Amino acid sequence: MGRTEKSIKNIIFGFASQIVTVIIGFFSKTLILDTLGIEYVSLNGLFHEVVAVLSLAELGMGSVIVYNLYRPLAENDQEKVSQIMTFYKRAYHIIAAVIMSAGVLVSIFIPLIVHDLSFTTGYERLVFILVAAGTASSYLFSYKITIVNADQKEYIYSFWSTIFSVLSFLIKVAVLYYFKNFVIYLCVCIGLNLIINYSITKRVEKHYPYLHTAQLPKEDKNTIFDNIKNIVIKQISGKITSSTDNMIISAMVSTLMVGKYSFYATITGMIMSFTERIESGVKSGLGNLFATGSTDDCERTIYRLTWLHNCLALFFCTCFFISCQSFITAWVGAKNLLELNVVTIVAVNLFCYIVCKPIYAAMSVSGFFVEGRNISIIASVANLIVSVIFAYYTGIFGVFLGTFVTYFLQIVFKIHVVYKKKFKKPELGYHLYMLKDAVLFGILAFVGNYIGNYIDTSMPIVDFLIKGVIGAVLSLGTILIVYHKSPYYVYFKNLAFGLIRRKSKKG
Repeated sequence: MGRTEKSIKNIIFGFASQIVTVIIGFFSKTLILDTLGIEYVSLNGLFHEVVAVLSLAELGMGSVIVYNLYRPLAENDQEKVSQIMTFYKRAYHIIAAVIMSAGVLVSIFIPLIVHDLSFTTGYERLVFILVAAGTASSYLFSYKITIVNADQKEYIYSFWSTIFSVLSFLIKVAVLYYFKNFVIYLCVCIGLNLIINYSITKRVEKHYPYLHTAQLPKEDKNTIFDNIKNIVIKQISGKITSSTDNMIISAMVSTLMVGKYSFYATITGMIMSFTERIESGVKSGLGNLFATGSTDDCERTIYRLTWLHNCLALFFCTCFFISCQSFITAWVGAKNLLELNVVTIVAVNLFCYIVCKPIYAAMSVSGFFVEGRNISIIASVANLIVSVIFAYYTGIFGVFLGTFVTYFLQIVFKIHVVYKKKFKKPELGYHLYMLKDAVLFGILAFVGNYIGNYIDTSMPIVDFLIKGVIGAVLSLGTILIVYHKSPYYVYFKNLAFGLIRRKSKKG
């Protein structure tokens, strides 16, 4: 099976798994809201982001290990793969202990960021420690999942993960409805997390029976540690971008506002997860290509992936911007709506998040860890400065403005690095290509919102459906009109029809 076929299989399985995950995520948040209330939604969302920052103890180990697995897997060097995985296992066990210890320590300072809630300090600390324990427990067995990602066999993980996620969700529903106790719910989540990761690990082991305990040579360890030193700042920047918004909102605006934003974050998170499935489905194949292919083939592939991600961004972000207010109203009520300017910057950030994926992947599989570190320092500092200053004057809008600044700087600088060091040619054409679709999104959002303002049936769910259709028709119609002669459109159309023909012949 070739790189393209493996990537497509990973994406298909990933999408199927993600649909289930989206449904489970939506109902889980609804379940907590209905059984326990908005304060628990706020507390849960805030603490998960704080613990995400503690996960910096991972230091980018996963990305570095995947990068170091590409070549030995491609060359079927089983001994080297075993050496790397043994090293990875030991490292992740240490990381789990560090996260748990840090969680206990940080719990002392929880009152500094939690405001406007009715819980006691002791209860807040207990909940935080349990959330930290849930994250730490995921590192005990999950390390072996990395090998299927690097080997373009993520469909193995996706299949079993989906099955176990459904069973886990049913148990959580029963526990929450029966006990109506958040602490018991979190304890059950930790237990289920351990069981699921252990079970999936055993399934993975059957596909790699040659794995055994082996000592990684000192020079290879030094190479990995050197890469980690360079990538750790990038990881810190990523956490600042993705995992500090709720903390700043809670500390400078209101913890209850974290709960309101979490409903929008549920929607954007679902969309992000869909696009991440595409990235994870093709990244291992991209790593193989960048390790063995020509520069022209690498650039051509990045352009194809960029076109695909830009189209996805146009579709998802236009639909989100036009219809999300009606959806939130139908789901949790108008009292939980955010202002339009906040929704606008959230949609813009979502667009940036999706379109940046191909160039981020190119940086990662090229091994540009030093350059990534330097870019991340600049972007993370800018993010914090802008977020804190503008949050003081404009509230929650200022927090997300800082996130936009980070995305903008990262995209511009990473394009420069990839084109200068990998493709060795001017990057202006790629910048203009990205700018064109950004302008296109602005036009679609403006037109769609203008039309959507005339939709008012007094039934939010109906308004949502109508606006969703408007967003879909606008975005898909624009993509067809603008790109129907594009070589990238033709490539993916031929690829899709080719797969359909092959499937029909096998049938």
